[in-house]
Amino acid sequence: MKKYAVGFIGYGNMAQAIVSGLVDKLSVCILKDAGFKLKIAVSDPDAEKLARAPKGVAVTSDNTLLVDSCDVIVLAVKPQMSEEALKGLDFTDKIVISIMASISTATIAKLTGRATDKIVRVMPNLNARIGAAYSTYCTTGLTKGEARLVENMIFSFGDAREVDEKYMNATTGIGGSGPAFAFMFIKAYYEAALKRGVPRAIALEMALCTIRGSVALIEETYRTDCEHDCDNVDFDGLVKSVCSKGGTTIEGVNYLNEHNFEAVVTEAIDRAVARAEEMGKANEER
Repeated sequence: MKKYAVGFIGYGNMAQAIVSGLVDKLSVCILKDAGFKLKIAVSDPDAEKLARAPKGVAVTSDNTLLVDSCDVIVLAVKPQMSEEALKGLDFTDKIVISIMASISTATIAKLTGRATDKIVRVMPNLNARIGAAYSTYCTTGLTKGEARLVENMIFSFGDAREVDEKYMNATTGIGGSGPAFAFMFIKAYYEAALKRGVPRAIALEMALCTIRGSVALIEETYRTDCEHDCDNVDFDGLVKSVCSKGGTTIEGVNYLNEHNFEAVVTEAIDRAVARAEEMGKANEER
């Protein structure tokens, strides 16, 4: 059993979600089966955030103490605060995992004083809190064993895909921001039901089950876990299968089409991606 001390610098929402995923009993078992045991610590100047750490997670406000005592360092501060937060820390031979949005591995190397070439850039999302994140990541300088550790850590809080770094800003705006867009749609669906007098419990249950069931239908019908089948997903055909001429569904679908529903969603994602790319460029110029 290979033991690693993993330290988080910064303990905001995303770090809290990931730590919750890592200490989940199922995640601990997955890591154990892969031959890894993690000891987790978090550092943050905010005592209220530290108080939210799960039982068994060490807490400190001293970044130096954290870095010196850990093998793997997760950078979870806001990008604009990274230079100040990492100043003076010794990252020699550490595995550095960054969840900071739009900061390249080259910039991470610079921020850590080029003391290590073992760098991982990850973009998870908030669903890591329940082990249901979708993360994209890229790596540099890892041994096979270290790459296996990182892979198992990332998969312990959801699904993931290793990608070329050139895609990371795009996946930040799509995958990282995605849960917010999904929550907005579910909220609108729920509130529309309330407006029609549907009891709250039934309205929420209906919204969640409809979304969950629709996702399950796509997965079962097209087996989208196989990348070679993704191009075969007939979304328009699925929409048409719910519609009937002169019926209720087609009335709502026509309204969405008339108001450019897909274009609005696409534009929202485009803006998120553009902002990620803008932030990335600004970070490179610092």
